[in-house]
Amino acid sequence: MNKPVKAKEVTSKVAKVAKDAAATKVKTAKPQAEQKLTEEQLKRLVRHEDIITEHLEDSFKTGASLRVIHEENLYQGDWDDYCSDKWAFSGSHARRLIDAAHCMEVLKEGLSPNGEKVQFPINEAQVRALIEMRKKSGKWVKAWQRVLNDTEGKRITAERIKEVLATKSGKTQTQDTKTLKRGDVEKANDVEQKLTKIQSLVKTALKAKKPTVESLKVILEKIRKALASK
Repeated sequence: MNKPVKAKEVTSKVAKVAKDAAATKVKTAKPQAEQKLTEEQLKRLVRHEDIITEHLEDSFKTGASLRVIHEENLYQGDWDDYCSDKWAFSGSHARRLIDAAHCMEVLKEGLSPNGEKVQFPINEAQVRALIEMRKKSGKWVKAWQRVLNDTEGKRITAERIKEVLATKSGKTQTQDTKTLKRGDVEKANDVEQKLTKIQSLVKTALKAKKPTVESLKVILEKIRKALASK
């Protein structure tokens, strides 16, 4: 035999159903009508969208214009939807481009305020590596200067940036940055002295207008002794 349902239980269940229905309605509710842009805002939106269209392959120019559109709320609806519908990339990728453009601005202001010739990151991947290793913008200039100093004459890549900055922060240690023991320093100096002596002997041989076999044998013997010496 079924137990009679109390009025209080019915009221409680009805309230729960109503609450769940309200929550579902909030989740599925459509965004409110977008606020219309002023004429000036519309002009700025068109100008920056034109820049993005023309320089879509340029991460920094694209990121700079996306930053204006985002910060000034020039887009309509949801940011992720705007990026996906208008530019065919995700909102998270757009934020990475914005961060890259911001980082580039900081580097230029810190290292080339008057247009001095300085090597800067050439793509978003390099900037992303810099940002990953140094989260705070106040450290970007110093970090990039370290990268330039440590990679002088070498090709800069995102992986190389991470290696340099990780080493500098003490996270990893490469053979080049390990502290040499006294014995290692003495060996290095000894090798350098031998190479200097051999270089001198080779120069002497090259200066001879008509070197004989005997003179070359003498020089080779001196080189052999220099290599064998302790």
